[in-house]
Amino acid sequence: MQGNFSYYNPTKLYFGDESLNFLKDELKNFGPVVLLNYGSGSVKRNGIYDQVVAILREAGKTIVENPGVMTNPTLEKLREGIKIARENNVDLILALGGGSVCDYSKAVAASVFYDGDYWDKFWLRQEQPDADQKLLPVGCILTMAGTGSEMNAGTVITDKLKNMQDYDVVYVGFPIWWYTAPTIINTFMEAYDFKGKTVIPFATSGGSSIKKACEDLKAAYPDVNWKEGKLLNRASKQELETWVKGL
Repeated sequence: MQGNFSYYNPTKLYFGDESLNFLKDELKNFGPVVLLNYGSGSVKRNGIYDQVVAILREAGKTIVENPGVMTNPTLEKLREGIKIARENNVDLILALGGGSVCDYSKAVAASVFYDGDYWDKFWLRQEQPDADQKLLPVGCILTMAGTGSEMNAGTVITDKLKNMQDYDVVYVGFPIWWYTAPTIINTFMEAYDFKGKTVIPFATSGGSSIKKACEDLKAAYPDVNWKEGKLLNRASKQELETWVKGL
């Protein structure tokens, strides 16, 4: 390994089959009101929801539930969570689920005590919270291995384009992940009505072609007018202009 660096990551991690047993002790460090964020219901089907709620109740916590956190959480859902946290004077946010629920919980935690436009500051301008800004603490109870959201400060929040109806041709770009497009592209495709529109995929890849990604997208969304996709690894500005003009 080359280079020297200093790495500070103040995250306490419990790992293993008995990790949930430590939740009761951790809850002693926080106030009485807990915002419990989770997704579409799998946590209730697999039993982890009942276990967590029982521990929270045993610890004497007031539970404020916020279900329905989706993959790639939306700005609308973020605003809903911020409103809930503010109205209930939440002391701790507990994320129960995968990476998206963790992302969402961190986003709520960073935004609750910010009086300005949090979407503009934290996501559009990619700024850090001010040094004197209060942040809500976040705990993550993971139900699946994912992006490592529980161990970093990043958070993915999406917002819909307000005037998609004004565009007849849409370019969709992405990196190739395991020979195909990442699932966030499916989220994008399903967020709008692409009937009658022309969609042109392009991608970058360390070694794969774009062929399978294009085939998968065409199969998933057959009503879209797909144009031939192109791999644009290390393409120059002139090459890009030539490609676009030739479409």
